[in-house]
Amino acid sequence: GGGLSDANQGTAWRNVSYNEAGWEHGPTELGYGDNNEATVTTYEDANISTAGMQKNATSYFRRAFQVTDKSVYTGMTLRLMYDDGAVVYLNGQEAMRTSTMPASPTVIGYQTYASSGTPSETTFYNFTLNPALLVDGTNVIAVEIHQASNTSGDISFSATLDGTRTTGGGGDGGTGTNLVPGINRLTVQTFDGPNGTGNKLQEGTIDIWCDPAT
Repeated sequence: GGGLSDANQGTAWRNVSYNEAGWEHGPTELGYGDNNEATVTTYEDANISTAGMQKNATSYFRRAFQVTDKSVYTGMTLRLMYDDGAVVYLNGQEAMRTSTMPASPTVIGYQTYASSGTPSETTFYNFTLNPALLVDGTNVIAVEIHQASNTSGDISFSATLDGTRTTGGGGDGGTGTNLVPGINRLTVQTFDGPNGTGNKLQEGTIDIWCDPAT
């Protein structure tokens, strides 16, 4: 995904059609100041007329992903690590904001600071997103990370987006799984590449109970 620390980016950067040429790219964790980032981002002096470094309030991140058939998704869970506050957009629409940001309907701008620090800057928190915000084809998730003050020494950002989908075929290249009445044992595997490619990292089983049809 792309990332940028800058002044006012307006609203166009949240949209699928936005040209992110010139943005820096790199893997998560992104941020600065903690010495554990995979990609170190930058900051700017937001007020050069004041002595000392006045760090910019907002840093911007975006990532495109593909959806073949949005109709198969019944839910989405965003796993988000953030410091200090975050506002998340999906295809240009606000999908959620953390409790450390001013509450809706307050409009969040590039000079808006988080109202408090994150409870833990190393913890992933789960947030439910509306799958109706998805579109078939290219989607973009865009995230603003907001500092709590212009003297804060760090920001942190990492995220994953998981979709819950119907079974029985269709969708993004999967065949689905038809359950039978009783206990169904499923094998679950993780890989270090996208869509089940690359090296297998872990394997396990889960048991799912399916009630007989009435």
